[in-house]
Amino acid sequence: MLCVVHRALFFTFLVATGCLPTIDVDPPRVCEVLGIRPVPKIIPRDTTSTIEVPLIADDCLPDGVTATVEVFDSANEPVLFQSNVETSGRSSIARVTVLPRRIGELHVIVVFEPELGRTSRATLVVEPARAEVFSPEIDGPCTRETLTANGTWVCQLVNTITVWREGMLLQTLPALGLAGDANAVWLLSPDGLERWVDSGLDFLQRVPDVKLPAVDADVLLAEGDDALWSVRKGVVTRLRLDGAALLREREFQLPRGLCAMGPRYAVSGDALTVACPSREAHTRLCRFPSIEASRCVELDGSLVSVDRDQVWLSRSGTIVFAGLDAPEQSLALPPGFTLESRTPYYLRDSWPVVSDATETHLLVRAQGDVGLSLELAPLMLELRGHGAEGLIVGRGTERALLK
Repeated sequence: MLCVVHRALFFTFLVATGCLPTIDVDPPRVCEVLGIRPVPKIIPRDTTSTIEVPLIADDCLPDGVTATVEVFDSANEPVLFQSNVETSGRSSIARVTVLPRRIGELHVIVVFEPELGRTSRATLVVEPARAEVFSPEIDGPCTRETLTANGTWVCQLVNTITVWREGMLLQTLPALGLAGDANAVWLLSPDGLERWVDSGLDFLQRVPDVKLPAVDADVLLAEGDDALWSVRKGVVTRLRLDGAALLREREFQLPRGLCAMGPRYAVSGDALTVACPSREAHTRLCRFPSIEASRCVELDGSLVSVDRDQVWLSRSGTIVFAGLDAPEQSLALPPGFTLESRTPYYLRDSWPVVSDATETHLLVRAQGDVGLSLELAPLMLELRGHGAEGLIVGRGTERALLK
């Protein structure tokens, strides 16, 4: 027998029939939680960013939740902001939009009313990288790239060199090797060496207009417009153009056993810098103005890249910039950030790249006496080559010059 009665007749019905009634009860409230974006670990200086600060209660929140917001920069100075509050179920989110002017840690403090609690969040403000975006508009990849001071982009793919400006193909040249600096581009072939110059005209010009003697090289390092270094099986040669002649100014043999694997080279003035792993978590750094006057030191840390006469090292969550004559500089990486890539090129100004699990990428730069600093890198992060004024990074057919 179906027993359905109202609450007022409960006891009479129970005594008379011995049947339990069904009682009308309002269904429980559903307290949903809003989707919340994680607070960014890094935001750029002088750029508008939004930080979400949530409150999640044990039960549904009342209507009319408000929030009192304060924002302070790394100098504990107040920062201007705009905010709004969204509440649903047992969650409330204060969305705070800021335009930070000072690098360092930024603190956002939110008090939810009526008397619901206080929440704070912190994020790191860094400089955005100085990136000049350009589009070569090519279909194929490049194994080596360079960008002249006048803005001409040169791509090497196997044994073919293509020369581009403003998305237009200017020239196609055969070559096995490529090195560029300033407005000079050196091309190496089996039967000789050619020097091409970007004078701002429609084509690169071969100057001098002859094929120079062949150079036996595994590595070419351009130095300015008129000098070139070559390395082949430990034999180092510095060449300088004098009119139509290519003079061998210096030649020496690197000491045997100097590098067990993976040497990196950089040039500065008339000196060659060599860096390589010496043993586990240690790096050997040598400078060779001549073989008679070489200098070497062993440094604590794994080799990342070489920059003129200094090296970048990785040491237990810390990036280190060290040299023969310069004091060591170090920078602890933000929590969650690790070394992303080791520079595979023989470049000047090769800066380490670090990233976290959200694919936020940071450049580590040396700022003279200021020390090391972090910069927010552009999304196109693959290192492609060396430009006259910085590094070429890219993704697909997009490129940017990091200055």
